[in-house]
Amino acid sequence: MKVESGGVSLDVEVHGQGKPVVLIHGFPDTKRLWAKQVPALVEGGFQVITPDGRGYGASDKPADVGAYAIPFLAIDVTAVLDALSIERAHVVGHDVVCKHVAGAAREVVVHAAVSVPPRG
Repeated sequence: MKVESGGVSLDVEVHGQGKPVVLIHGFPDTKRLWAKQVPALVEGGFQVITPDGRGYGASDKPADVGAYAIPFLAIDVTAVLDALSIERAHVVGHDVVCKHVAGAAREVVVHAAVSVPPRG
């Protein structure tokens, strides 16, 4: 499915039913990073949501570098949840974007494994 976020079209896959969990890939991956985890989570009773982040995979690739600022990436996750009418979700990621999703206007439980140390 496609989800619009601030003029950027995000490619999103949804599998299963149950408690929602959003799996966020990091640089330079795509949602395919989670292909081996999705079946196990679906079998465990989760609705698994895997978006391609802006600039990756089948999502739009804005030319403006400013369009990739961390706040926009966090807002993209909120846009995906809104499109699916989800108020609460688990968010799992392996990059710095995941920790910023906790500040979004949504009740989320963030599970982050940061593989790239924050700079600055």
